[in-house]
Amino acid sequence: MRQLALASLFCLVVPSLALANLTVAPDPTVTPTGSAFIWSYDVTLNGVETATSTIPGGSCIGSTATPCGGTFFTIYDVSNYVSGSASAPVGWGVSVQLIGLTPTGQTPDTMDSPSIENITFFYTGAQITGPQDLGLFSLKSASGTEVTGSYTEQSNSNPPGFREHGGGLLLVPGSLTPVPEAPSYTLALIGTGLIGLAISHKRFARRAQQS
Repeated sequence: MRQLALASLFCLVVPSLALANLTVAPDPTVTPTGSAFIWSYDVTLNGVETATSTIPGGSCIGSTATPCGGTFFTIYDVSNYVSGSASAPVGWGVSVQLIGLTPTGQTPDTMDSPSIENITFFYTGAQITGPQDLGLFSLKSASGTEVTGSYTEQSNSNPPGFREHGGGLLLVPGSLTPVPEAPSYTLALIGTGLIGLAISHKRFARRAQQS
């Protein structure tokens, strides 16, 4: 099942990678830990980009949140997110919202549900020039189920001075596996049927005696 999901995602992701200046690896490492799962994403900065805490014209659609002014990326619809669990390398901050912070002019490749949390990682450190592996960014979810999701990103040009944005597809936590239905309802139906059969049998026996 995982291989099928990855194969389908790969076909969708390949065309979109060229649009991303910050590339979030579409296949996260998912590690069980207690009652939750750690989702770790490797992120790279392309050679024609820089990561800076502020970008001329940096902005988000309909939001003036602090992360919107600099380099950031948002992972959308992280189901069953464990509050406070997101972590990032030194120089990055984390913001959690129900309406994801999206760079102006960019649209997520998948729906942003207003009832599922989105995770934004934003840069606060000194300038980084690509190409460079930025490290692992992680979060915890009560779900280990992988479904297709998306991310958007904003970065600075190289040399700095012009806002860039893009995005792509990746795997994110899905809904928890449904708990099997308790057998009480099924047993109740069986019990009702047996009672009906018993009543029918008594009526048949009574009629036979009367005749």
